[in-house]
Amino acid sequence: MDARAGTVDRPRLDDLLARERERFAELHPRSAQAYAAGCRNLFGGVPMTWMNKAAGAFPLYLDAARGARVRDVDGLQYVDFALGDTGATAGHSPEPVVAAVRRRIEQQGGLTAMMPTENAASR
Repeated sequence: MDARAGTVDRPRLDDLLARERERFAELHPRSAQAYAAGCRNLFGGVPMTWMNKAAGAFPLYLDAARGARVRDVDGLQYVDFALGDTGATAGHSPEPVVAAVRRRIEQQGGLTAMMPTENAASR
């Protein structure tokens, strides 16, 4: 039996992590730029501090989202397994939701009134 079985090679792990972080930075230069810009104006460089808990040295910045897929500002696409908060309900920007929001904004207004609406409980 290998005498090293069950031990953790910390120097190797450190090397692998450094290589992965370097590769992450190479693949996401625009996210790195956006993060640097955010650090000039926002505490932690992001709108909410939990967004700063990224495996790399900076978080990915969103460009677009549709259904269960997101694209970062570097043009890379991902399947969004988290579907954070409102996206978990129906995916990102499904057409019926887009139409309802558009109708609310264009025809009825009051998007940020912080008051309940009659249709909130009807569906």
